[in-house]
Amino acid sequence: MTTPLTCQLWVDGERVADGAAGAPDSDPTALSGLTVTWGRSTTVDQPPPATCSFQLLDAQGGRGFLDTIQVGSMVRVVSDAMVYPDPTESIVADPSFEAAAPGSVPPLSVQNGTARVTTAAAATGAQAVLVEPSNADRAVTVTIPPAPFVPANTDPAAWDLVPTSASGQRWTVGISALIPVGGWAEITPVYFSGPWQNAATYVQSPAVGIAGDGAWHTLTLPVVPPSGYWVGLAVRIYPTGPDWVDVPPTVTWDTLADGSWSDLARTYLDDVVVLAPAEGALHSVVVFDGRVSDTTASWDQAAGGVNLDATAVDFTSDLANRDIADDPWAAEGMGARFRRVVALSGATVDTIVDPALEPLVVSWMDVDRQQAMGLLQDLAQSVDGVVWPAVHATLGAYLWVEDPAARAALYVLEMDAGGVVRIVPTTVVTGGVSLSSCDVLREPVEWVQDSADVVTRAAVQWLDQTLDDKGYPSPTQRTVTAIDPVLEAALGTRRVSVSTVLANQADAAAVADKLLGRLRVSTWRVQGLVVDTAYVDDFESIDTTRILALLDGTSRIGRPLVLTDLPGWSPGGRTELPLYVEGGKYDFTDGAWALALTVSSGLSQGGTVAWNELPADWSWNEFDPDISWSDLGGVGPPITEGKS
Repeated sequence: MTTPLTCQLWVDGERVADGAAGAPDSDPTALSGLTVTWGRSTTVDQPPPATCSFQLLDAQGGRGFLDTIQVGSMVRVVSDAMVYPDPTESIVADPSFEAAAPGSVPPLSVQNGTARVTTAAAATGAQAVLVEPSNADRAVTVTIPPAPFVPANTDPAAWDLVPTSASGQRWTVGISALIPVGGWAEITPVYFSGPWQNAATYVQSPAVGIAGDGAWHTLTLPVVPPSGYWVGLAVRIYPTGPDWVDVPPTVTWDTLADGSWSDLARTYLDDVVVLAPAEGALHSVVVFDGRVSDTTASWDQAAGGVNLDATAVDFTSDLANRDIADDPWAAEGMGARFRRVVALSGATVDTIVDPALEPLVVSWMDVDRQQAMGLLQDLAQSVDGVVWPAVHATLGAYLWVEDPAARAALYVLEMDAGGVVRIVPTTVVTGGVSLSSCDVLREPVEWVQDSADVVTRAAVQWLDQTLDDKGYPSPTQRTVTAIDPVLEAALGTRRVSVSTVLANQADAAAVADKLLGRLRVSTWRVQGLVVDTAYVDDFESIDTTRILALLDGTSRIGRPLVLTDLPGWSPGGRTELPLYVEGGKYDFTDGAWALALTVSSGLSQGGTVAWNELPADWSWNEFDPDISWSDLGGVGPPITEGKS
């Protein structure tokens, strides 16, 4: 069957004919069987370049694409689908601001003036946004995005589960507002190309406005946004409130809504409306982005045309072929060193380094004609990070050094009915994808447990910043080792060694602890997870957005994946299995995606609960005695408050 998820192949900015409506029959076509391979096979390795292989057929037997698709041609694979949010419910998170604490700063921004913006109870008693401009004579613009902003040029996938517009669609934006007497307010749409304030496009029309009278009014506006943008709105407020002399003589107290004089000098906003159309909204992701590395052309006698087999690789393959040289580098923060290498490579790609990894100090180095990608991978490995070649629909390709320790925790603490605190998997994970075992092909799945997977000691080599006898830098390699003595007594010595360019022992010891904490756990591994959309009869049972999240070249990286409804014979005796996505082989065949996922265990990875996140009435003697201190790595806050 044909699924609602498309596969579009673009070469040098042109979509390759694939049988879609409107394509000439004489055009070369993309044959079924496109494959994208990405990611890493273990939690220690750095991922190699992602690859995309595809085959084209020119049934006319001409040269067709042979002169246009060559080594170096740009290749992009896109998948999209229509998603169907309720057209009567605002897609904005907490549109009435009821979840925000009174006095807190709401998830919006102020432009063209300054104002104090907080959540507050309006005269009606309902929670609303209170706007108090600093200058009563200046207009201010309040921008309301569809989801909270993230810092500029970070986390491009922050809004990936928020629907975007499709071409020609009619959306509705609106808001309820209390405007002071003598004031004026209007709303206009805002279109976002990314989840950042600086990615907003403001338009002057269409617009709808209202004069203030101190009462609540609802403003709504139909808009037709450009294709592929997130939709929000802007509220322009001017002026901010009346002086006594500005109040029209005909306005009396009994004509106004209940409240005080101070309420008349303030603007309140509530009940934000951003409605997707009933015919659905577009959700589009980039699955692959790179360049053709090799091609093979041959005559297909059966088809009576020319076949072209092509392979493309992502941009990190290019970085692997760029050598850099420079004056010796002094010891510096890992983030600064990472950006220095990228800049010297001449590559025009953006970079994101997770905050906890940014300040770790790396060694003095005399770089002399070294491969750029090798240096970048050494830096990521040194801080127990992963350098991912990510690609986003609006930002494009970029390098992201991810901190696996910052992933969402997949295990939590829970007090059972017997009053014992245990570590249990959770199905409520921010950004997580939940898949039923019924949505996974049964035959390839294997459960594997191997003592060779277990590490009892982690050795990390670092570079002491010593000087030679002439006073010049001459770093000395040293080693720090983290050991689990109990596990080593039971299994013998099982060692993993990692070479780093860290410049001090404390950072090296921290990395060793992280490695040992992640690799010391003996657990069942699951492999052979394949989600084949060709076998999905009802896409309501396997939400399209979840498959798109796994296809997305940004959000799939380290994505939490909770496998539910496990059969009774599954090891562990539980019905849920928390995992992280580390890679995969994605095939598009006969109109359907089949995702063969490479996953890692959710144990001992991700964020860890802080002391102040534990219920105050829990005591140490209520914890399961089998829980050790190291077992709490990657375990999040409890899912219940207080004792059961």
